[in-house]
Amino acid sequence: MDIIQVAQDLIRFRSETGNAKEINQVMDYIKILFAGTDARIDVFDEVAGAPVIFIRNTDSEAFDALILGHIDVVAASEEMFTPQIRDGKMYGRGTLDMKSFAAVALNSMEHVLKNKLPIKFGEILS
Repeated sequence: MDIIQVAQDLIRFRSETGNAKEINQVMDYIKILFAGTDARIDVFDEVAGAPVIFIRNTDSEAFDALILGHIDVVAASEEMFTPQIRDGKMYGRGTLDMKSFAAVALNSMEHVLKNKLPIKFGEILS
């Protein structure tokens, strides 16, 4: 998984709070990232337009590490959803809060799965 590419892909989604269509597309994108792996993935959509994705490498509820983040952002102009890298820094809506974190979390899950690490690892992204 190319962590920079994943962060840029996440930034491109207009996942503004309440934008159910885009947020659901992010959830689909994340599911595709883990297609063909041993990841266990559930999407809960109890509140319309505010789904939560739960990715883990175990069916246990006793995690060694469980991380939490979000992929929604506040409204912004269209150009803010075009990621840019300048002088080694990435810019775009949600880069710092918290789409880059989400990319790191997803990459971490891939690492745990790929290397069959002996930890119970999970992540929740809302």
